[in-house]
Amino acid sequence: MEGLGTVPDVKIITAAIAYDDPEAWHTYILFYHNALYIPAMNRHLLNPNQMSANDVIVNETPLVPLPYDLRNKHSHSIVATTELHEELHIPLQLEGVTSFLKTRMPSRAEVEDTDNWTCTHVHMTPTSGWDPHDTTMANHEASLRAAMNNEDSYARRRIVQAVTTEIENKQRITREVEATQRKAKGTPTMCRPPKPMHRATKPQSTPQAMQISRIRRQQENSPCIDIDSYAEELERTNCSVGTDKRKGHIGPEELANRWGIGLETARKTIDKTTQLAARNFTEPMGGRRLKPIHYQLKYKRLRCEMYVDVYIAKCKSLRGNKVATVYCTPFHWIRFDPTPERRDVGSTQSRGSGSSFL
Repeated sequence: MEGLGTVPDVKIITAAIAYDDPEAWHTYILFYHNALYIPAMNRHLLNPNQMSANDVIVNETPLVPLPYDLRNKHSHSIVATTELHEELHIPLQLEGVTSFLKTRMPSRAEVEDTDNWTCTHVHMTPTSGWDPHDTTMANHEASLRAAMNNEDSYARRRIVQAVTTEIENKQRITREVEATQRKAKGTPTMCRPPKPMHRATKPQSTPQAMQISRIRRQQENSPCIDIDSYAEELERTNCSVGTDKRKGHIGPEELANRWGIGLETARKTIDKTTQLAARNFTEPMGGRRLKPIHYQLKYKRLRCEMYVDVYIAKCKSLRGNKVATVYCTPFHWIRFDPTPERRDVGSTQSRGSGSSFL
């Protein structure tokens, strides 16, 4: 910063610039109080924080990086209030990556028109003194950030507490139902005969979420997390597997009656065709089937909603195309892909696609 040099004898003035609204065909005189006057500068540099101190809204983010649902009239604009208590909307433009607005030097008559007959006066910065080194705003910003973080932390704790309570209630209800069933049958749990081995069912031990929740409460005040305890609980919980009769099971007698075959033949048929699909829960890492969209991942994608429609012509074009696929987005991006037949519509996605089609 020292290599940039210094500018001596910089005056603090009240500057006035004229803005001509191209839509309303009206002129606004923008007054900037406590501005630095540097004659060698050809362009004005605006301070968003200084304008915000006078209740002027400065939206600096351009429209392109903004999400679609956040774009509105006041996006990438300056919104102020005139002396007539009317709203002034100044849309910003881009020169490269720099936002700007077109202004000009006002005439003396426009500056002295305090009755707002030919133009309207707007005060963009506070008329009182403004200190850029004041720490009041920085202290308020830090206090608001701390309050927001506390609110988020409190909300997360409430969610975890609600989920834990729900798991505990379900586990208590399950234990009560099992105890009632054991009393109704009158048979001790350890003396009950084993069920036939046909299909693996859910383990009867404590659920994983309950075990992990219990460990988390025990290690809440610990400076580090004991990963071995998590792994041990998962292994102990997952190793218990029960069995039950498979749904839709058909015995040899019923099969022989349906097919009109002998009982021995039906028994051999069931023995050769029955698959005992036992699920293995001994590994803590599980798997799941994915939706069949993996073939689309090799194409380029736009992070937006995309509308698609297919048009079929009555005659072929000079290039032999009869079908056209039209893609468009809410921000007016349009692509037209002609194909010879309707079955070739899927090949048009190879040039890119959206995150969801409508």
